[in-house]
Amino acid sequence: MHKVYYILTLLSFFTRKNCDTVFKHQFDYFYLYRHVLIVISAPGEVSVNVEDERSKPTKLFISWSAPRVVYCPIFQYRIEYKLTQLDQCQDQGNEFEVSVVDNTEKEYTLSELTPFSTYAVVVSAGVDGINDNTVFTPGLVGFGNTTFTDATAPPQNIINHQIEDARSLKFIWEEIPCGDRRGPIVKYNYILEMNSSIVIQTTVVKPSKVIKDLIPCTTYTFIVSGKGPGGQGPFSDGIEARTNAEGSISCLFLRPATH
Repeated sequence: MHKVYYILTLLSFFTRKNCDTVFKHQFDYFYLYRHVLIVISAPGEVSVNVEDERSKPTKLFISWSAPRVVYCPIFQYRIEYKLTQLDQCQDQGNEFEVSVVDNTEKEYTLSELTPFSTYAVVVSAGVDGINDNTVFTPGLVGFGNTTFTDATAPPQNIINHQIEDARSLKFIWEEIPCGDRRGPIVKYNYILEMNSSIVIQTTVVKPSKVIKDLIPCTTYTFIVSGKGPGGQGPFSDGIEARTNAEGSISCLFLRPATH
């Protein structure tokens, strides 16, 4: 037996009572004729606009317009949002979170979001349906990016690479983990200390550095942090590195005395 599909469209029912009556009639029709597909009339699509808030990296501002086509009075809007890309470096598969506002609202602020990340936002208009159930239109999807802030973690896995030059040290490190960057890392600040006194404090662009003109047979401490447009993140734990002996001189005879 071939299934027959019908589409019913409501044209001009503007009271809650009329909408309920028509929805119930459609439901009864579907119940009696199990091979008939009824499409309950809902509002047209809601256009959505998503903007970041420059001074508030954990928020997004949402505004929308009412649907152009409305068969029944809209009495609420449903706002769905989810994280789609964390820190602009890792795709996410989260479920939508939902908020509902009154039909008089045309804007909303999402808060407690992750900085420097992308969110998908859907706004749907709702009308009364069968037995006071809400019927929502399929909303249009908008995307918004939260702004940047300070990184929440330092660079990882700092390694001191041994080199033959007795007056140089080489350090390499891994970038800040995805989820802790909170913005593009544009450079690294590093500090080299000797006996708790700063020897060098400057910046580099790449995650590695050869530091020259040091003292042979000397122990130094190296720390590094990431810096982006939102500010500087925390420094790493210190890593100790010792320069080699120069020529035939043994570090054993140049080791600083301890008290």
